[in-house]
Amino acid sequence: MDKSLFDRSMMAGHSDQRRADRWRWVMAALLLLSFGLRVHRIGEQRVWWDEGWSVWAARFSTLDILRQTGNDVHPPLYFEALHLWRMASGDSEAGLRLLSAFLGTLTVAATYTLGRAIGRSRSDAAGHLVGALAALFLAVSRFAIAWSQEIRMYALASFLAVLALWAARRVWERGRPIDAALYVFSVTAGLYTLYLFAPVWVAVNVACLWEVRRAFVAQGSYPVIRTQDKNPVLRLGRWVVLQFVILALFLPWVWYAAGGFLSTTSAAPIRLVDFLHIYWTVLTVGIPLDVAQFNRLTLPALAIFVTAVGALIVAALRATRGKTNAERRATSKETPVARDLALLLAVLLLPALIVYVVSLPKQNFYNPPFSPRYLVIFTSFYSILLAWGLVTLGELMKRRGAGEQGSRGAGGKWQVAGGRWQASNVLTVLLAGVMVGVALVGLWPYYPGRVLLDDYPSLVSTIDAHRQPGDAVILYTDTDWPIFAYHHPAAWRGVPHLWTITPETAADYLAPIWEAHDAVWLVTTPYSAAGDPQRHVPAWLAARATAVREFTYQDMALTLYARTEERAAMADRLATEAPPHPLDVPLAGGGRLVGYGQAARDFKSGDVIYLFLYWQSAGPLDTEVGLLDEQGQRWGTAALSLPAAPENGRRQVDLVVPSEAPDGRYRFFIEAAGQQPAAFGALTLRQKQAAFLTEANVTITRRVDASFAGGIRLLGYDLAAGRARPGEPVGLTLYWTSEGGIGQTYKVFTHLLGDVFNATSGNFLWGQSDSEPAANTRPTTTWRAGEVIVDEYAIPLAADAPAGVYRIEIGLYDPLTGQRLPLLDADGAPAADHLIVTTVDVAP
Repeated sequence: MDKSLFDRSMMAGHSDQRRADRWRWVMAALLLLSFGLRVHRIGEQRVWWDEGWSVWAARFSTLDILRQTGNDVHPPLYFEALHLWRMASGDSEAGLRLLSAFLGTLTVAATYTLGRAIGRSRSDAAGHLVGALAALFLAVSRFAIAWSQEIRMYALASFLAVLALWAARRVWERGRPIDAALYVFSVTAGLYTLYLFAPVWVAVNVACLWEVRRAFVAQGSYPVIRTQDKNPVLRLGRWVVLQFVILALFLPWVWYAAGGFLSTTSAAPIRLVDFLHIYWTVLTVGIPLDVAQFNRLTLPALAIFVTAVGALIVAALRATRGKTNAERRATSKETPVARDLALLLAVLLLPALIVYVVSLPKQNFYNPPFSPRYLVIFTSFYSILLAWGLVTLGELMKRRGAGEQGSRGAGGKWQVAGGRWQASNVLTVLLAGVMVGVALVGLWPYYPGRVLLDDYPSLVSTIDAHRQPGDAVILYTDTDWPIFAYHHPAAWRGVPHLWTITPETAADYLAPIWEAHDAVWLVTTPYSAAGDPQRHVPAWLAARATAVREFTYQDMALTLYARTEERAAMADRLATEAPPHPLDVPLAGGGRLVGYGQAARDFKSGDVIYLFLYWQSAGPLDTEVGLLDEQGQRWGTAALSLPAAPENGRRQVDLVVPSEAPDGRYRFFIEAAGQQPAAFGALTLRQKQAAFLTEANVTITRRVDASFAGGIRLLGYDLAAGRARPGEPVGLTLYWTSEGGIGQTYKVFTHLLGDVFNATSGNFLWGQSDSEPAANTRPTTTWRAGEVIVDEYAIPLAADAPAGVYRIEIGLYDPLTGQRLPLLDADGAPAADHLIVTTVDVAP
């Protein structure tokens, strides 16, 4: 062997090895970036309805999970995996979501692998670049990140979708048994993870038709599956057999669960153009809401994407244009660009079209409402197609530059071609940078919005602290039952949210529970007033209780109703003596603070902090509790009187975050012995204040100056129009002010009252809009003394409202009890529970 040839071969081998090592480092960095973005603040978000259902299902045994999911709209595989995962992770938000974060990171790795396999049809370097760019696009995708931080099945389905495509290509190219087994496994597992995975399976088989066509070109000289076999019919038959194997593995579950996932549901109509607008926006920016605001980003991104796909189409045409059958046979070992382009386009467009068609409103058929999250499993294919197209666009520019210079002589050709090659690289990187920048615009506000709200944790901690073995827990009503069940895994009952409660239904429901238990804990949710406006459920319990203890949590409440005298005597006794966070702080008067409980750590202006203190003392104690900033300044202090507690006592302290408290880290404090503040705990405050408006800053067209209890005043209002038509909203703007320091959250109600009875509402109400002030952005706890609150409403008028004069009635009420805030007369005495501000004419 020629020594120089041997040396060149060795040098080439070392160069390839160094190149491969560099790409491994690039991929390692991309995976670290992906995992970091998917675990950052992963636990700082409340568990929502679907996540709660996932955890509830995963707490069952393996067999019971099959039974539960057989009656649900999702198959069992993810819940079985979550069941095993939570044995190690526990039930914390972060621990449970880590499963999705790991799967999301694996999807990035699989996207790199598939992208590299597709892109290396040109060269190995091009394959690495395509894979790395695709992985980068997916790594920073807000859409993919968000669903990698959810206790749901979409991250697993996304991973299996990429794995299925990779395995399908391996089957087509090699046809080995291991490839066929991996394909069958990934598709079957995907179907057992998400029913909407079926369109991915359909798209793969549609793309396979491209291979089928080529199999019989030139009398079958170009096989569908390039293995040692030369019979294309036999290879096609093997592919069909694989599909029947998948079908056979999945059909038993379809037969068992068809009644669950094919149940008729109600879907809202959506136009195809709106569907496509949402689809493209979530792929690029990652935000499915108010998508028109991102047009300035998504339209240029669409132009880049179309250009990239166009480059792939040009490359595919060039690969086959003018070739004879012999030339095609000679290149049959190359990865066909046209086939892979058809594969990616099919899997990106066809499943989305199926999702759209399935979600169209139909009668007596499977009709799930459209949700953008159904599209997340296609994000990887968009990333690969975009990356492949950008790299191909650069290569086309390189070849065009070399071709243009070819007539100028060999010497100049390579120089200019090299320059064009560099320019093509710059273009690819530049366009890729633009697409990454578009993705980062969507990702930038994502993490600041992740805040762990205290919806049920504080309430459930009180149940856990006081509940005795003979107590029952009733959720009133069960609208949010999966969220409650996540926080309270012990036994509970739920008042069905679809019930209309009467004294008779309340008695029939409560009597068996009451007689079988020593006490009942009633969890009153904001939805309870809808089915039980007269509060028959708590009235029935209160009439029979020997002792009552009440705890409030903004728009929710927890009430203990003791049935027996023995349980009444234990109403204040703790079920467990150990505080969540032990302390040993001496207090004035000889008592000691022995611990505290704290369910949340992030708050903003106007929020209510629920702090639970555990103490011991021989006699009553008077002390002070509040917040302490890093400079030692006190905020939101509250006087506290504690009764004697020879054993551990527990007291809930509600601290309202002052509007003036600046951003930063805070601690709690309590006045210790010697009048010194003892700091404990930790929390973060964010000052979230609107501009302070005074009466000089607003123009009020119609003055009212009506006073409500609690120091709240209605200064006046604006009416958008004095006339309205049925079905149109009535625009109303209210101007509020207060004396400040409102410790209670109130909702504002706005009613349109006619003179004709409304059979639908059961009264004279023809339009209603209730919310916390300023579209829920300015709760009354955030109002500052003398500040003017601009509060806008669009009151929907019923489409069948008869013509006439309608009164606009407004007022405030406690969302927990439904009790209205009194309207005061000139002497400050309660005069009414509402105010008629004006009238509006309704004409047909």
